[in-house]
Amino acid sequence: MGARQRSQIHRQHWRGRSFGLRRYIWVGNSSRNGDVCSRFAAIGRGKLETRIRLVIAPCARFVNDQEELARFVLTDGWLYKDNRLGCKLRPIALIPSPHEELSVYRIDGWIPDEVRTVGQGVADERESKHRQRELANGKPYPPTKRTFKYVGRALLKAKSFRSEQLDVVWDEPPLGHSNVVGWPTQSGNRKANEAAQLAKALRLIDTNSVTYVAA
Repeated sequence: MGARQRSQIHRQHWRGRSFGLRRYIWVGNSSRNGDVCSRFAAIGRGKLETRIRLVIAPCARFVNDQEELARFVLTDGWLYKDNRLGCKLRPIALIPSPHEELSVYRIDGWIPDEVRTVGQGVADERESKHRQRELANGKPYPPTKRTFKYVGRALLKAKSFRSEQLDVVWDEPPLGHSNVVGWPTQSGNRKANEAAQLAKALRLIDTNSVTYVAA
């Protein structure tokens, strides 16, 4: 590979527009700013063929109000089945019950393949844990059965959660992961807590703060 080709590849770097998400292309064994990337190259008949894999870098600890967050939808039960206009997401998809924290991912600057790959990974992990739990309880769970899968994602800004007196806090690993905290959990009554959480989620949807994107 000539110096000109090498220089062109060196210049092919892209920085996510905000908050610590960066991607770089390796040339040989060198990278920029120490971010982790991989480059695979094969040279044949005088033509350079490259295959480049981009790896998500760690995010800054502070989650900015304008950052876009994804809540991965892992079951069809989180969606309305009718033909309603607007967001098809049910409020239950945006609450943590029975947990105290809602898992989200900071996807500002991610390419679609990255979002899809991470979403599928989240679904696979959830399904694996569910399967193990069902089998441990003596319940039948055929290999072909699947309860959780990557259906799509709900998108909203961090500031939308904060408008409901919630907060978004850094929680890596995995890379890009954060938690939405501050949900009502003080009553000691699970149903009462869930009702209060659903009210916040419903306001987010009713104010058009949430966009649903199918897988």
